Amino acid sequence: MFEASWFVYLAASGDHPFGLAFMAADHPSRPPGRDAFNGKGLLLTLQVEDATAEFERLKGGGLAVYDPSGAWVDVIQQIDPAPGFWGKYR
Repeated sequence: MFEASWFVYLAASGDHPFGLAFMAADHPSRPPGRDAFNGKGLLLTLQVEDATAEFERLKGGGLAVYDPSGAWVDVIQQIDPAPGFWGKYR
């Protein structure tokens, strides 16, 4: 949606629209708060149609499936729960 040397905004539309933005830690318009994030403890969850097939595709393409900075990428797929699963929550 928008790209500059200090800011990138990504967006998707459709059944599950979302937006994601990244800002340079040293930009003067950065809101006050924590120091620049070092990557440790970050978890991103990405939902795909077939998580096993996506894992094999990425691994087969030579992509390292380990991030040395400590960030985790959780690739998931939506599945139907076992019969009776929701009963205890209703």
